[in-house]
Amino acid sequence: MSVPISASNSVTLSALTYEHPDGTRVFDGLDATFTVGRTGLVGRNGSGKSTLLQLISGNLTPARGSVTTSGRVAYLPQDITLDPAVSVSTVLGIDTVRTALRRIESGDGTGDDFDTVGDRWDVEERALATVHRLGLDRILHDESDFDRTVGTLSGGETVLLGLTARLLAEPGVLLLDEPTNNLDTAARERLQDALDRFPGTVIIAGHDRDLLDRMDTIAEMRDAVSACSAVASATTSRSSKPNRRRLRPRSGTRAAMFVGRLASSPPRMLHSIGERATARRCSRTSVSRRSS
Repeated sequence: MSVPISASNSVTLSALTYEHPDGTRVFDGLDATFTVGRTGLVGRNGSGKSTLLQLISGNLTPARGSVTTSGRVAYLPQDITLDPAVSVSTVLGIDTVRTALRRIESGDGTGDDFDTVGDRWDVEERALATVHRLGLDRILHDESDFDRTVGTLSGGETVLLGLTARLLAEPGVLLLDEPTNNLDTAARERLQDALDRFPGTVIIAGHDRDLLDRMDTIAEMRDAVSACSAVASATTSRSSKPNRRRLRPRSGTRAAMFVGRLASSPPRMLHSIGERATARRCSRTSVSRRSS
């Protein structure tokens, strides 16, 4: 089953507020919308990129406001910690289906086994195809290699395995945090190709300029306390025209996002464009304000 290209695969943040356990406020009243397409989330270290992805994935709970997602969400964290003794099949989430398939093939299958398999009779073939597309064919040649353990993989191979697992879950929303950190050039190209094929909503936090150059939209997060307070509506688009949405000033908002299309704004210009956009919006007084 493929993920349909639909506006229903979206993420909406409404008056989102989050504080770290020590009381440090990361977001205060942040609004944003991400629809189908690829959005690169950029900003200095500590600006809240990883925190935002964890809030969207449900790993963190906001103090106030809401995160609404339409479509299944899959999240690949920056640091993947896996038990080295766990099998590749378990990481990919196909071990239960594979076990049921083996029992059915041997003639010992039960009704529960057929329910477990459902329409996933080709789960191993699909998993292998995805693994090979991401360049892991060197270590996963055929179905028997699903039983090898994670401890035999390198850091980069583990990242690609984690991405394979997320893609096999057929999400509508894919969240990636610094996915290219442990990848060599060839692996980065394969990851970018996989993202190009993905039909849903992708939000990537990172600093990799080559990866950001493949995005449809860029959202820049910054500390806006000393500048102007703002919230953003960040709607992605695969159209050829730059997609920019107005930032609306709002009191009490700590984090601001500038949204633009990287295809018309080279990576080296992201920061300066964000500065000019913020300056322009700080000077506006006719935009309505909403209290937090």
